[in-house]
Amino acid sequence: MRRAGSLLLVLAIGASACGARSGLEAGTDSGGSLAAETPAREGNENSGGRPPSAGKPPAAGGSSSAGATSKPVIATAITAGTATSCALKSDGTVWCWGSNNHGQLGDGTTMASSVPVRVVGIDTAVTIAAGGTWNAGGQGADNSTFNCAVLRDGSVQCWGEFPGNLGGAVPVVVPGIHAALSVAGGNWHACALVLGGSIQCWGNDVHGQLGNASLTDGNAPTTVVGINDAVDVAGLGSNFTCALLKAGSVECWGELGLAHIGSPLGSTPVPIPIAGPPATRIAAGYEKACAVLADGQVQCWGDGPLAVVPGLGAGVAVAVGKSHACALRSDGTIQCWGENQFGQLGRRSDDPATVSQIHDAVAVSAGYNYSCALSKSGAAWCWGVNLTGQLGDGQDLTVEHKEPHYEPVRVRGL
Repeated sequence: MRRAGSLLLVLAIGASACGARSGLEAGTDSGGSLAAETPAREGNENSGGRPPSAGKPPAAGGSSSAGATSKPVIATAITAGTATSCALKSDGTVWCWGSNNHGQLGDGTTMASSVPVRVVGIDTAVTIAAGGTWNAGGQGADNSTFNCAVLRDGSVQCWGEFPGNLGGAVPVVVPGIHAALSVAGGNWHACALVLGGSIQCWGNDVHGQLGNASLTDGNAPTTVVGINDAVDVAGLGSNFTCALLKAGSVECWGELGLAHIGSPLGSTPVPIPIAGPPATRIAAGYEKACAVLADGQVQCWGDGPLAVVPGLGAGVAVAVGKSHACALRSDGTIQCWGENQFGQLGRRSDDPATVSQIHDAVAVSAGYNYSCALSKSGAAWCWGVNLTGQLGDGQDLTVEHKEPHYEPVRVRGL
């Protein structure tokens, strides 16, 4: 069955009267190979696709040169949002699944999907990021609004209802950004790390999350004050943004929950007093942020005092969700901690332990009460709440009172 406005051939398994989709999307545009049939790859160990060095232009998204042996097309990065997830493939395409009420799947429709659908018009993406809104009253489809990608030419495209009122059900170019290396989506705002190490932000600024000292909303990107050597930027569903600097220090701006860091955040960047060796990775979630240090320890702040997360010791990446966080360890296992009402820790027990079934992960991402990971082969796994199909397991979206998954489920078609 071919849907109008979509680039996909769909094998429908229970399409609902209200427009929700489930079933396995045919992989004609993705290269056709299932991840289980592909060899191991060089691991991307960041939740949204680790950005290239701030001194280099973005690399290509996996295309091979003329005459070279064709490589299987596999997922290379994954990002979990409020109720929508997306994956980047090695051919530069982006695939999303879950809620779609604002067009955040980017396929030209507003139909939810419990399996990945291809984002229209993007085939040179190099990094991706989920953004969105949330409220303290609960999680729902209305809270997940946009996703973004950095393209090979350094431009940024976003889709859904996103800052600047430029959104829609297909990607739109963010004006004024020409040399982006990575992008981070927050709560009605977004920021891009650009070539040279500066950061540009746009959208809502009521909490100072644009970092330009103005507290004035801006549809066009403005430069964050005082940062010119950043190597990463992070923010997910939050009213703040954080940057990792070249020397391994971390600075944040905006409103960071209870802000237990010795000084309140504001409309310009504030140093985070991380103790120990330099930070190598950062992640920001809805209420807190975390950093991985060079010795493998993870330190978090925002919903409590700055403190080391006990029992990790070999972290290489970290992801922060609504009320939980996950760390990717050097042995390919993942450990999550925090609330577990919806199975977002990947096990039934709330005690510290590794996520069930995953032993060769290269990337992890945490969203609103759920989490996702990539294996070496490019296979994607998600666990936790699944109200809008954000786990990507092909569930029937017409069924009410959907049960959460306390153990990882395979994302169909990746």
